[in-house]
Amino acid sequence: MTRNPLNYRYEALGIGAALYTIFKSGALLEGVESFLQGLIPELAQPSAAGMRVMRAMLEAGTLIAAILWIERILLWWKTRDIRGDWIYQSSSGNWGYARIGILGTGLSYAVDLYLHKSDLLRALTSGVSIGSIGHGRDKLVLHSDGNYYVWYHVPQMRHATVVYPERFGILTLRPTLSRDNYSASWERIGALGSPAPEPQNGALVTAALNENDRANAAGNFCFFMRRKRFEKNPESVGTV
Repeated sequence: MTRNPLNYRYEALGIGAALYTIFKSGALLEGVESFLQGLIPELAQPSAAGMRVMRAMLEAGTLIAAILWIERILLWWKTRDIRGDWIYQSSSGNWGYARIGILGTGLSYAVDLYLHKSDLLRALTSGVSIGSIGHGRDKLVLHSDGNYYVWYHVPQMRHATVVYPERFGILTLRPTLSRDNYSASWERIGALGSPAPEPQNGALVTAALNENDRANAAGNFCFFMRRKRFEKNPESVGTV
C-alpha cells in the first residue's frame, strides 16, 4: 500500500496556472500596472526596465500566491472530517487530548498525554491543556485510501514517581461510519530502550502503565472520538 504525503500540490498547480492565465490576460494586471505608474511616473516610459521587472515580479508573485492559496483551501476542504479536537484512551491505559489542524499547506498533529482520566477531565475543565506524562507532535502525516498515518514523537517526561521515557512511532487513524469516531492503532518504532533511572529518594519509578507500554510495541485505542462528543457524557466512556 502506497502512503503519500498529505498535500494537494498537483491539483493546486493546475488550478493556479488557470487563474494565473486569467490574471495575465485580463484587465486586472493592467489595472495594477496603471496604479503603479501613477505612483512612480518613471515606470510609464515605454522602455522603462523597471516596469518589465515589476511586471515579471507581479506575474511570478501572482502564480505562487494562487498555488499556495488553492492548495490550502483544498487541504482544508478534503480534511474536514479529521480536523478538530479528539479524545482517546490507549490500550496501554493512558489518555490523550489530540488536536489536528492545518499548518502551512499540511496537517499538524499534537497531543497531550495523561496518566488518568481525572487528569484529562481537569485539564479540559480548566482550559489549560498540560499533559501529565507527555506532549507528542507529528513528524510527518501520510494518507492512503482514506486512512491517516502520523509519525509521532514524545520526549521523556516525569510524572510524580513515574518516568515516562521517550518514544516515537506510527499512529494509524481509520474512518468509521460516524464522523465523530475513528478507529485507531499505534505502533512504537523507537526509544523505550533502557529502563529509566531511579530518583535519589529511592521511590519506585516504573508504574504498571509504564511496564505495560514497555512490554507492548503496538496496541489499539479503546476509542478515538471528537471532544464535543466525549464531553457530552464522559462518565460513560473509557475507564478511570
